[in-house]
Amino acid sequence: GVPAIDSSDLVDDQITIVNGADAEITWTPADPGSRVRLSLNANNAGHGQPFEAILRCDVPDDAGRITVPASMIEAFPATFRWEACEGSDCPASSLLRYRRAAAPVPGGEVELVVGSDRVFWVVHAP
Repeated sequence: GVPAIDSSDLVDDQITIVNGADAEITWTPADPGSRVRLSLNANNAGHGQPFEAILRCDVPDDAGRITVPASMIEAFPATFRWEACEGSDCPASSLLRYRRAAAPVPGGEVELVVGSDRVFWVVHAP
């Protein structure tokens, strides 16, 4: 496994991103051989439809931070944290510390991923 991950940038299980500024999320590095993946998921237009956008960043754990450039934030659609979603989905986003290993098998490869996932919501009101 990997050590649990958390970030003081996630307040009340959410992060608010604003146009005109980079969005940065930090954590305390804890596992030199692991990686951290940030996934910011926008809402969708209807239940079962694809998310309007996904921002995904992946860095070595020892980086301790991911910065999403303002230009990417400005291109991200309005996203809200609703307590009840009706007619659309309100997908959670995540900060994942993980390790990955793969081994070849006949016809392909087997992948094993173990991780610690911190789930939260994104609020973006452009």
